[in-house]
Amino acid sequence: MNDPRIRNLAKVLVRYSIRARKSETVGVSGDVPVEPLIIAVYEELLRVGAFPVVRMSPAGLSELFLKYRMPHHFTTLIPYERAYARCVDATISIYAQTNTHALSNTGPRRQVQLLQTRKPTHDILMKKSWVLTLFPTEAYAQDADMSLREFEDLVYTANFADEDNPVAAWKALGRKQAGFVARIRGADRIRIVGSGTDLTFFVKNEYLFERPAQHARRRNAKRG
Repeated sequence: MNDPRIRNLAKVLVRYSIRARKSETVGVSGDVPVEPLIIAVYEELLRVGAFPVVRMSPAGLSELFLKYRMPHHFTTLIPYERAYARCVDATISIYAQTNTHALSNTGPRRQVQLLQTRKPTHDILMKKSWVLTLFPTEAYAQDADMSLREFEDLVYTANFADEDNPVAAWKALGRKQAGFVARIRGADRIRIVGSGTDLTFFVKNEYLFERPAQHARRRNAKRG
């Protein structure tokens, strides 16, 4: 874990993305290639006083599951998964595939069935703080027609992990975006002009610039 950008990305995930707090239980999951980032996240969670719960998986488990599965594997939601979803206060999920085409020959019907079975736990977790990120691997770099070093630079720059204070950089971006939202709130037409770009689109959704909770409150008020 010599790359300081890994530690900076961990700070972003813990202190900005989920805003972990003292005594919270935070689930951290990822494959073995993610180990450097998981260690950094684990340390950062301890620094804020949270309780990290780590789930790491060797590469290739998904392929084995789909190869040797039985029908009940796709229709049964085991109690552990329900308990995990209920007990954690937030989750940090990190993708780091070593073969992005491993499941390309797997029928989508079974994958959809598995997602439907796991939907109850997914719905529980989505109501809590969560973040999903990507850890640079050779496979991702190859798909992007880049070297690993180039892809690492792309990922870490996009996450402000190359900044001295990445959390402050994200907060500054949030304030900037809030200013843009304030400017266009209430508009019914937006035009974006730039080098080689002149794009106009119409905005008719009255809830476009509201948070989901605000949307739900207004929807329920109308029902009443």
